[in-house]
Amino acid sequence: MRILVVQLARFGDVYLSIPIIRAIQRKYPEAQVDVLVRERFESALDGFDLRGQKYALSSKTVIEPLLSDPYDTDTSLQLLSGLFDQ
Repeated sequence: MRILVVQLARFGDVYLSIPIIRAIQRKYPEAQVDVLVRERFESALDGFDLRGQKYALSSKTVIEPLLSDPYDTDTSLQLLSGLFDQ
């Protein structure tokens, strides 16, 4: 089983998610627990024993097409899809 924890807030919020991730790992010891954070705050997970992968989202890259004129949801969705295809 794979579980994805998504925490796209700021540095402190990533830290506050660590006890939740640990609780998930205890409850589901056989699961691979992956974490998705914003690229800018991925260092908050350094040194944490993560049973899975750490994914970093460049929020500027994904959001920028949505802020363009005209906005481009297809590009944003493709970028997100590419991330999750990994």
